[in-house]
Amino acid sequence: MNPSRLLICTSGLPGSGKGVVLQAAERLGLPTFVMGDIVRSETAKQGLEPTTANTAKIMLQYREEYGPHVFAELTAKEIEKSKAAFVLVDGVRSTDELNYLRGRGWGVVMVAVLSSSDVRFERLSRRGRVDDVRGREEFLQRERREISVGIDEVILHAEHYLVNEGQSEEEVLAEAEATLREILRGRAGVA
Repeated sequence: MNPSRLLICTSGLPGSGKGVVLQAAERLGLPTFVMGDIVRSETAKQGLEPTTANTAKIMLQYREEYGPHVFAELTAKEIEKSKAAFVLVDGVRSTDELNYLRGRGWGVVMVAVLSSSDVRFERLSRRGRVDDVRGREEFLQRERREISVGIDEVILHAEHYLVNEGQSEEEVLAEAEATLREILRGRAGVA
């Protein structure tokens, strides 16, 4: 297969710090597509504030009504508008989404971002986004919901892993950038 485009996809449990890979992609000039932004956008289109409860409701409702790959399909429509050969897709949550993107004939490489439960809870508690958790029980509910749609399978089968804890933000960012460069070099001779 000679894919027309390469998608570098990230996955990780809530609060794992996938944003560091987004920052690295932006440093390299890669267009980025955030699946969570699409969920939040669809939540707003329904006239709902993008809180944890509302985004969870829309995520599950859309998957039930339109199929488990619905957010990959919506993301793919946005990717199609880009003429870039290499893009970053943040937030793949299920093998259905991953298979949908692969089924488009695009090259797909998965990068899983890992952090411990305590670190992820702390990040989500202080991040300040409207859909972040407000307590340990809400954190555990969100984690169980993500696992229920299959994020654990996506993480398990990633080609690359990035541990995002115990280092400075700049060190993790440098590692993320090195990982992206390695992927690009392996797929297109890009330095």
